[in-house]
Amino acid sequence: MQAQIINVFFEIMDTGRLGLVLISHDLAVVRHLTDRVIVMQHGRVVEQGETRRVLEQPTHPYTRSLVSDVPWSRAG
Repeated sequence: MQAQIINVFFEIMDTGRLGLVLISHDLAVVRHLTDRVIVMQHGRVVEQGETRRVLEQPTHPYTRSLVSDVPWSRAG
């Protein structure tokens, strides 16, 4: 079901008629759907930038902790 919803988002985004603000704890979905990401801790922004850069080279300890808990981040 989640994959179907994500595919619908992609179809709509491809038409240029939708900008998406996604709030999620699922970093795999965030990585798949977004160009930019903002990481928040206790309601404060701790890191932001291009999704790929933030998730592959996190600079804030909280972001590093979040990413280290995702299986794809440990794949090397």
